[in-house]
This record gives sequence, C-alpha cells and structure tokens, in this order.
Amino acid sequence: MEKEKEHHIKANVTLDPDTADFELFLFFLDRCVLGHKSSSGRHFWEVEVGVRTYSELGVCEEDTEWTWGITESPQNRFLFVELYANKYQALTFPRTLLSLRKPTSWVAILLDYEAGHVSFYSVANGSHICTFPKVSFTGLL
Repeated sequence: MEKEKEHHIKANVTLDPDTADFELFLFFLDRCVLGHKSSSGRHFWEVEVGVRTYSELGVCEEDTEWTWGITESPQNRFLFVELYANKYQALTFPRTLLSLRKPTSWVAILLDYEAGHVSFYSVANGSHICTFPKVSFTGLL
C-alpha cells in the first residue's frame, strides 16, 4: 500500500453536514455522510471505522440517488466495501466476499480518477482489501 500511496495526493476530507443522516451517531443501517469531491487526479484518504461489526466505505458519483432501492454496483459508479458480521464484501451485484477476514479499525481508500480504479487497504498492516478496476467516471465523485 505504501508504494501505491506515493502516486496519490492525500485528501483532507471535510464531511458535509447537509448530507449527514440525522441519526448518524447511532450507527443504524444505511446512515451516511458525504465528503471530499474530486473530478480528476489520484487521491487517498484514511478512515477510522473503529471496532464494529458493520460499516460501509466507498466512493460514489455526486448525482447518486440515496434511496432504499439503490443498486450498489461498479456499473452504477457506486464503489463500496462493506464489513458485515466480521466479513468484508464488495458491494457488487451480487455481493463479492473478500479474503480479508479480520476487521481493521483504519481503512485507506485510493482513487485514480483517470484510470477508473478505487482500492481499499488496511492501514494497520497494508493488506489489500479490494480494488474496483476500470470504472468510467462521468462527474464529481
């Protein structure tokens, strides 16, 4: 992961309170908040998820509709990794079980906009969690 990060700019993410669910602090399912916007370049950021059995992290296009019926898939430019019941899954359709079995409290997300790659790593040991390759982005993420 360290070698990959050399080619990316660390993004300072500011969470947008206007997009945060009013019950975000309770950590219910489908609670979200959006952050940093990008339409070009290579970026990475690290997210502390803490110790929990459920979380979702990822990248989506700005115009993604946040409804109950969202189709979570790279084809819809919705690139997320989910920790559920101590197992990691890529939110593809159908979901893809990932090999990282032990939860990590810090996750690094690397984005290469032009190449259409989004990768997830454990910050603790640098292990690769998942990469969504060759996605065609069409707007702000």
